[in-house]
Amino acid sequence: MNTYWDLTEQERAALNRDQIDGYVGMELMHKGVVAPKPPDLEPVHEVKDVPTCRFYSVRHGYRTHELFHTLEQAEAFIALNPFELETDYGTDAKIAKPMGELAIEPMDLPNPENFAAFMIQLKAVKDAKGRNSKALESHKKSMQAVQDATREMFEDWERCAGLLHDANRVKLVWSEYLANCNGDAAVARRFLDKVFDAEQITRAAEWLGLEVPTAEVLA
Repeated sequence: MNTYWDLTEQERAALNRDQIDGYVGMELMHKGVVAPKPPDLEPVHEVKDVPTCRFYSVRHGYRTHELFHTLEQAEAFIALNPFELETDYGTDAKIAKPMGELAIEPMDLPNPENFAAFMIQLKAVKDAKGRNSKALESHKKSMQAVQDATREMFEDWERCAGLLHDANRVKLVWSEYLANCNGDAAVARRFLDKVFDAEQITRAAEWLGLEVPTAEVLA
């Protein structure tokens, strides 16, 4: 089976994404890299319908300070004008700081009794997610080896595609210049030389069949 590198630059430039993907397996074989199989992830069955109780949190910005069973208890706490402990990092001294503006937010949370009844199920879900996360991370590292092994091939493909793009641009400009010069190919070629180098023009002639006078003819 031919490898990507057995193709000419023109053939490489003509490949679409599906076609170049077809050369990945052979490229990996030559580089001694085995493509990993997708990770076998465990099914995760989220625990639903855990009984909850309504609590009222007293929040200061993004921080939740206290939880209360009733709204009245939360309001009474705020009415106390509480302070919080803070460290002055300039002196490392501990100081009392007023909490300032506090807000009350209702929250539905499992209480300790309800949580204990579902703890085994909740831990099983957490453990399964942890194992899946490790499997995905391992697969990611393996895929990095695949990307490293095929980087040169894909970078070359992009380079060749760029050459084809340039060749098509030469073709477009050549047609325009030839029309502007009333079909005088020699004059049109001299203008074309102001835009493209000889290698680009030669490549366009070879790849796209342009009938462009050679530099030797114009000399």
